[in-house]
Amino acid sequence: MRGASLVVGLVLAVVGCSPFASVGDALRGASPREQYAARLEKAGLDAAPLGQAWAEAGESALGSATVVPLPHGESVFFDPAQPSARAFRFGVREGQKVRVRVVAPDSGKVFVDLFEVRGDSVQTYRPLESAQDSLVIVRDVEADATYALRLQPELLRGGRYRVAIEAGASVGFPVSGHSSGDIRSFWGAARDGGRRRHEGVDIFAPRGTPVVAVQGGVVSRTGETPLGGKVVWLRGGRYAYYYAHLDSQLVSAGRRVQPGDTLGLVGNTGNARATPPHLHFGIYASGARDPFPFLHEPAEAPARLTVDSSLLGGWVRVRSARAGVEASPGRGTARQTLARQTVARAVGGSGGWYSVVLPDGTSGYLDARSVEEASASLQTLTVATGQYLVTAPAPGAAAIDTVVAGARVTVQGRWQDYALVRTPEGRQGWVRP
Repeated sequence: MRGASLVVGLVLAVVGCSPFASVGDALRGASPREQYAARLEKAGLDAAPLGQAWAEAGESALGSATVVPLPHGESVFFDPAQPSARAFRFGVREGQKVRVRVVAPDSGKVFVDLFEVRGDSVQTYRPLESAQDSLVIVRDVEADATYALRLQPELLRGGRYRVAIEAGASVGFPVSGHSSGDIRSFWGAARDGGRRRHEGVDIFAPRGTPVVAVQGGVVSRTGETPLGGKVVWLRGGRYAYYYAHLDSQLVSAGRRVQPGDTLGLVGNTGNARATPPHLHFGIYASGARDPFPFLHEPAEAPARLTVDSSLLGGWVRVRSARAGVEASPGRGTARQTLARQTVARAVGGSGGWYSVVLPDGTSGYLDARSVEEASASLQTLTVATGQYLVTAPAPGAAAIDTVVAGARVTVQGRWQDYALVRTPEGRQGWVRP
């Protein structure tokens, strides 16, 4: 016990250090998690079981990341006594702006790191960005990719954390008073009988509606062409923005503009004379890009949490005849079917779904309507043979206590041929009935 107390004391000392305490100038550009890991190493805690478990939890979380559609919101519970981490994986498209917000309890210092996932059979994780004290990440996506977001508290920290992940427009909308709902022709649509493809989007609006700069930059050129009619080219950052079919141009080449400045008016010049007035909007960077991800701001927000958050961190029990564990909440992606009375550890909640970990380590989501708190007794059981009360329903699990033959315990749930029970002394664990 003295050794364990010493380790805990060292951990508390490390946790109490300032962010840059004794890590050296070389680490001042490192992420907050890397700085913390360096402090653990300096204190000799990286080789201790607790420090090793913390490092391994961070690595394994990326490999077992939950695949989620965006937007996604979830309350995540971390047990302070158990080093752990959670990760979420999601797809992004060039032109989107990813926004991550994490709310932590006062005592719950947490590291928030964003990665790009590379590879198929063998995957690597390229660090992109880490949240600082505000626990906010905002990042423009420069290429279609898969991202992973990892949350991990410091050692001996925990509680309930709230994370929201969203992806939306990275630039303003090019037609004043309108939105992506006014796009009627999309990237890749056939043109000229299939001889070419649409390299942009068409945004329909009344003639004379102001066309505006989607971001700050310089008007690189204006003019009139047979296809585009009256056009304006805007250079901003790594992209060139193309406005076509204008009724009139209100800027000239070399003009520096700010986001929202008027460049021209909607019309149907060029090869659009037979169609209603609209803006053809294109984006180029070493070739044409699909403008839709740059412009589309989803109306939906992360789902509001409706599960009983007081159950997070504890056991929940299947109360319906059968319940399906889904890979993503509410997407119908069944991963496993559970029988009535099966228990799972509730580690989070998203909307009306519990994020759970089954006793065999499988993770997923359970509809809150199909489960109940597992603290209430199902029945009283008389143990037929003396055995150990163990920490997990698996051979070789650590013993908590001894249960003698004839002892009466209350059953709270089941997993395969084990029962989750509470002894008369109030100890909870697993036995084989």
